[in-house]
Amino acid sequence: RGWLELDVLMGKFAEQNLGEFDDEKLDLFEEVLELENPDLFKWFTGQASVPAELLDANPVMADMLEFVKSDHGKGLNDK
Repeated sequence: RGWLELDVLMGKFAEQNLGEFDDEKLDLFEEVLELENPDLFKWFTGQASVPAELLDANPVMADMLEFVKSDHGKGLNDK
């Protein structure tokens, strides 16, 4: 991805989850990977809200946000 923070976060999420994903969830994960780095960073750090339509359409994105909250409190900016 080119952003260390996102590489670490998304890599950790992938390590813990991809082995359990079916083809549909893998496709949804790929959609998350195609999102813009600045948007992902703002969403994961709580600087901006994830658009509701994205969360509704992509449960993997919702899972990833929950992962960030559980692993990093309120987001990446609290550690």
